[in-house]
Amino acid sequence: MESRNEIPAVFNPQPRNTQHRQLVDVATVENRATDDVQLNKELQHKVFINIVSKFICKTKQDRLHSGIFVFFFALWLTGVLRLILGGWSIANGNLAADLSRNRQMYYAGLSEVVNGILNQLICFSTIKSALKTLKHAALTSTGVKAASFGFMLLLMIDIAAIIYIKDVRDAAFHSRIQFGMLRTLQRNYGTSNDITLAWDNLQTNKGCCGAINYSDWFNSTWASPVATARGDGVLPISCLMGPTGGACEAFGGAIVTSQPNYIVTSEVTMVEICDSVQMVYIFSRGCGELFIPILVDNMEVVLLCVIGLLVVTLIASIFMFALARLLPRHQRVTSAYSPDESTV
Repeated sequence: MESRNEIPAVFNPQPRNTQHRQLVDVATVENRATDDVQLNKELQHKVFINIVSKFICKTKQDRLHSGIFVFFFALWLTGVLRLILGGWSIANGNLAADLSRNRQMYYAGLSEVVNGILNQLICFSTIKSALKTLKHAALTSTGVKAASFGFMLLLMIDIAAIIYIKDVRDAAFHSRIQFGMLRTLQRNYGTSNDITLAWDNLQTNKGCCGAINYSDWFNSTWASPVATARGDGVLPISCLMGPTGGACEAFGGAIVTSQPNYIVTSEVTMVEICDSVQMVYIFSRGCGELFIPILVDNMEVVLLCVIGLLVVTLIASIFMFALARLLPRHQRVTSAYSPDESTV
């Protein structure tokens, strides 16, 4: 007979203790996860504050160094603008040089590329020193003065570029461009691939022929071997427009000989209707009157941009001379972020 005090075999308190222990462990894990998230947030906040504090500094000296960093970073951006302006000017200046032998815009663009490179080097070296000051001040008045003298060099190059291209609105400049276009057309078309391509693209895209008019081609070196004793005119295909079937403003001439890259024509007269397939129709406008205003507008853009950059550079140079008086001359300045460092 079983005793009443004997615990039945089916009763076991262990599962209840295990379940309770599991619940406690889950709660502990959740609490630790919450604590870890909170700790991560606090660490991120501290990192953010630490980064911001590098630019919003506690001491006057550190605020000065952070201001120098921002100032030279803005000047670095002007260097980028110089490089963009220089590249654009060189590209357009090459076209002007091919068509008219005028290299003013090309050299103005080249000067801006040189200025942009110098600008970047000066700003990069100064920004590098300013970044060092966030831990221990390394920027001195000597370094800022050296940067200001570098910007004075940029000023002189800008002034030389302005003087070089300032006559873009003068009638003499227009005459030089037109004469240059006539000379390249009559002497270099057909012998220089760049000039030949430039002239063909200009005449096709702008709907023009010759520097002044179509007759400029008749005396060209390129046309001389083809021209006949009868005085027939030789024209490149890029001078021709197709029949419009109606009113037009063009010169029309009889076809003597037609080749893939040129045509020989005669009896050229002004016509008002272009509807015959038995004639060639020549653009009536000279390319000079279309190209010169475009060149002048582009050079004026370059001139105004260079003047604007010159003003910015002048202000920056004056500011740097004033700034140099606020910095130590030779020694390194102890920063608020390195209180244990001593002045050298």
